[in-house]
Amino acid sequence: MNKTRSSLIIILFLTIFILVSGLVSAATIYPEINTQTVSVGDTIIVNVLLNPLDKKPNVVEGNILIKEGMDKIEISEFSLANSVLNYWPRNPSFDNKSKISFTGGVPGGFGEKAGLLFKIIFQAKSEGKVIFTPSDIKAYNNDNQASLVPVSVNSLTINIGPKNGGLSKNQWLDIISNDSKSPKDLSAIIGQDDMIFDGKKFLAISAIDDQSGIDHYEVIEGNGLPVRSGSNYVLQDQTESSPIIVTAFDKAGNSSKITINPKSKISYIKTIIYSIVLGILLFCLFKLFKKYKKSKLDKNGI
Repeated sequence: MNKTRSSLIIILFLTIFILVSGLVSAATIYPEINTQTVSVGDTIIVNVLLNPLDKKPNVVEGNILIKEGMDKIEISEFSLANSVLNYWPRNPSFDNKSKISFTGGVPGGFGEKAGLLFKIIFQAKSEGKVIFTPSDIKAYNNDNQASLVPVSVNSLTINIGPKNGGLSKNQWLDIISNDSKSPKDLSAIIGQDDMIFDGKKFLAISAIDDQSGIDHYEVIEGNGLPVRSGSNYVLQDQTESSPIIVTAFDKAGNSSKITINPKSKISYIKTIIYSIVLGILLFCLFKLFKKYKKSKLDKNGI
């Protein structure tokens, strides 16, 4: 009896140890705020972070649920400023009234202790409790096998107190009002894939803004009107014969732009002509050199 009891205790201990070890070794996603108190009228930033531990995830996807208190806040913005993820097949956005969904990635993965994924900006509308909970989180390791990284989740509970007598906090306005820098590293690459956009040519646009984050892009083809765009834009002119101007706007209204010059058929023809002429010229020079060398050898009686 004592042996059986001892065996059960050992098995139970080992089971608990394995479970705890698994939790400790898992990456962790968690939302957090950097203020001790939140009052009605305050505008607060929730940072969604991922600690990958010893892994290097290159894709992270999932949801942030507002499990309680959605009626007590108003979410006004999502910001990707300073995110460890560079490419966003799905920007953080509402899947339904209380669920925020996202998919982002970074080539090579990231291994920061607490990598910022994105920011949620909300205003406190009434007193009460609000709970943010990550859900269905998937992180894929940068190991050439897209293996899943175990991810544990931590919820964030915010208690909104009554409106205080002074001015309301506005963490988002503090960032916007101090953002005077234009987006950087703006690029727009023309791509084409039979699997997307019905095989049509498109622009893959990206830019970085470290303060307020990218708000949107604007694309002008030739003499056309500006078209508001996300990170992918299907070209109206599939021949690529029109110049394209791409402008990136951050959430503070700062902008930067680049111009993509069209393919020129004339330039292409000129290039071919120049190549042919150069080839003929080199051939003639080669023949002349051989003739000169032969005549020199004949003079020397060789």
